[in-house]
Amino acid sequence: MMQRLDPTGFQAGVYRHYKGGLYTALGLVEHHDSRERMVVYFSHSHGSWNVRPLLGTPTDPDGWSDPSPTDPHRPRFELVPPGESADAPP
Repeated sequence: MMQRLDPTGFQAGVYRHYKGGLYTALGLVEHHDSRERMVVYFSHSHGSWNVRPLLGTPTDPDGWSDPSPTDPHRPRFELVPPGESADAPP
């Protein structure tokens, strides 16, 4: 099974979602009450800014660093390497 990304290893950049969408992750923020770490990102397809928990929970495993629900060996969001076209198919 895929290991979740260590919270300190987060990198800002362009990510490809396991369904193919592109997202630009700006960085990490912390919720002021719960102290939960969240990723601030921009959805290229929706044209909107969002936040998503960095790590999911057993009851809601859809954090940024969690594996894809369709393939536990593939990340939910995969960093597009610098120099690689973000428009290239996964």
